[in-house]
This record gives sequence, structure tokens and C-alpha cells, in this order.
Amino acid sequence: MESVAIREQILAYLKEQREKDANFSQSKLEQKLGIKKTYLSQYLNNPDFKYGAGIEEKFAIFLKENKEKEEVKAQ
Repeated sequence: MESVAIREQILAYLKEQREKDANFSQSKLEQKLGIKKTYLSQYLNNPDFKYGAGIEEKFAIFLKENKEKEEVKAQ
């Protein structure tokens, strides 16, 4: 996946979660992804962030796992 597309997906996910829960933050997403504090902010603000590929990979896995959980709930 292209970095710009993943960055946009992350921003969309944050917006969607904040609409459901006003207290949802980038920090909470960092915890869910298992990444260090501030990494997400640095990634979103710096296209050349050195750990960007790791964040993208973790977010892709996170989305996949969430989708699978939703499918199980739906059954």
C-alpha cells in the first residue's frame, strides 16, 4: 500500500472513532497498535519518518483484525 493512502486511512479511522467517542485520541490508537507514544503524530506529520513502514504494517494488521472481529460478531 502507498504511504499516502495509509496516512489517509489512519486519519479517517481517527475521525470515525472520535465521532463515536470524543475521548478517542492518537495516543489511544498508538496503544492499540503497540507503538511508542508520539510515533503516530511524527508519522502523520513527517512523510520521511524512519519508523513509518512499521506503523503502516501495524495499522494494516490492526484493520484486518478489526474487520475479522466484526465479521465474527455479525455471524
